[in-house]
Amino acid sequence: MYARVRGGKTQDEFERFQSDKAFKYVGLFFAISLAVWSLYNLIIYGSAGMPFVLFVLGQFVYFFVNYWPKWKYRNQKEADHV
Repeated sequence: MYARVRGGKTQDEFERFQSDKAFKYVGLFFAISLAVWSLYNLIIYGSAGMPFVLFVLGQFVYFFVNYWPKWKYRNQKEADHV
């Protein structure tokens, strides 16, 4: 039913993998940009300011997007086995 692509994955799995990779690299770019901007503000103005706040908030967003659904699913699966 599904066309197989590299590594024996279906097209949907491959596209999801590519999407996850793209999300990771975009997130990495923003994290590095905010870190550099914060460092610049810290050196020039003596305060990291808003870029640091955005960086910290971004870490929480990353955590919830990536790990919360997995933990929720795992805990639900464990509850089903009890």
